[in-house]
Amino acid sequence: MVAGSCAGNLPFELHTFGFASLRMLDRTSQWMARHATKMMVLSILVGIGIPPLAATLRPFLAVIVWAILFLAMLQFDWEAVRGYLRRPLLMTLAVGWLVLATPLVLSPAVTAIGLPIGIAMALILSAASAPIMSTPAICSIIGLDAALSLVVLLLTTLVVPFTLPIIAIELLDLEIGLTTHELMWRLGTLIGSAMVLAVIAQRFLGAARLTAATPTIDSCKLIVLLAMAVALMDGIGALLLDQPVYILLIVALSFVANAGMQLFSIAPFLAVGKRPALTIAFSAGNRNMAIILAVIPVGIMPDLELYLVLAQVPMYVLPSLLVPLYKRVFALE
Repeated sequence: MVAGSCAGNLPFELHTFGFASLRMLDRTSQWMARHATKMMVLSILVGIGIPPLAATLRPFLAVIVWAILFLAMLQFDWEAVRGYLRRPLLMTLAVGWLVLATPLVLSPAVTAIGLPIGIAMALILSAASAPIMSTPAICSIIGLDAALSLVVLLLTTLVVPFTLPIIAIELLDLEIGLTTHELMWRLGTLIGSAMVLAVIAQRFLGAARLTAATPTIDSCKLIVLLAMAVALMDGIGALLLDQPVYILLIVALSFVANAGMQLFSIAPFLAVGKRPALTIAFSAGNRNMAIILAVIPVGIMPDLELYLVLAQVPMYVLPSLLVPLYKRVFALE
């Protein structure tokens, strides 16, 4: 009788446990979403303060970058994409501005300043890259147009494997240890495989399941994003102790570059409204430097890699600082 009673209660206990687990997962996802910007800042500090953890994650950087690409593309809203594609002039201008105009204008500027060659190359490469994959999620958090950022992200990500190598190697003659075709192949493989598998997963899972899993996917994206920040900080703590002024100068330069590219990109799009203009500008300032780190040869140019790593800091810090500014701007509309 006891055994039978226990067996009878087991399904109910499992159901109760499963329901409680789902509620806990939902609460955890909500908490992570509320504190996403703070956690992004904290991950930088963890990577610097816990060197063994950063060193453990660093060899997996390419895999982490691929996972971010896949998870972001898994949630692409193709209806939003089609809606903005009905405005081809705006999309062409936005994509052209980000991947062509910005690096071509920035190149003579950094040359005139006389920056070290590795840092100058890193600035130009970053300006030719697509926005970071978390741009739509961050835009939705800070009050910008997430749908527009998604379309800009998708289109620039699709063209970057072709435009970035041509601009960097053919037009600007940057020496990064790869030919144009090699860089195209590496970028195309990294981005293309993530996109193809994401589309297959979307078809297999269906819209309803993906919508229901949104909190879980968002949490996974944030966790992977935090892991990337920790991995990128490998060795930065030691460099900070050894060359504190140099490191802080590069970080300061990356803040200036991020904010500068945002300011540079507002005016051309103000005609379509403040929110779209600020959204495109935010995309222009926050570029996906991790995909460059994932495909260039390791150790090719220490200053180049150092800047691409340290330039992650403003991307993790600035969103929380910009929220009050955006609220004030939109309140005036």
